[in-house]
Amino acid sequence: YIWIVSHAESRKELPLLSVNSFQKDSVDSRSALVRAASIRSMAAIRVLEMIQVVMAAVNQAAVDSSAYVRKSVAAVCLPQVFVTDVDQFPLVRNLLIKMMATDGSEL
Repeated sequence: YIWIVSHAESRKELPLLSVNSFQKDSVDSRSALVRAASIRSMAAIRVLEMIQVVMAAVNQAAVDSSAYVRKSVAAVCLPQVFVTDVDQFPLVRNLLIKMMATDGSEL
């Protein structure tokens, strides 16, 4: 994950080629740590072409059963999405409001 994130801006084809692995890890993994790491890594790749994929993963992670994954989305991923694409602000704001309004006490 780290190597791809480090080289994503200079070699824009790398994240596009690896997006399937990130998506698979963000959904299929039984480990909350792996799910959170894959979503954080996708959000850290600041390539505008990936923003829709990142937002889809973030939306799914926002309702994850693990508080750790949800916290990663709120604290790390949403600010990175906003920095990458300011046009995503309404979606980011609405997702944060929705996450704060949920019944779960851990965020």
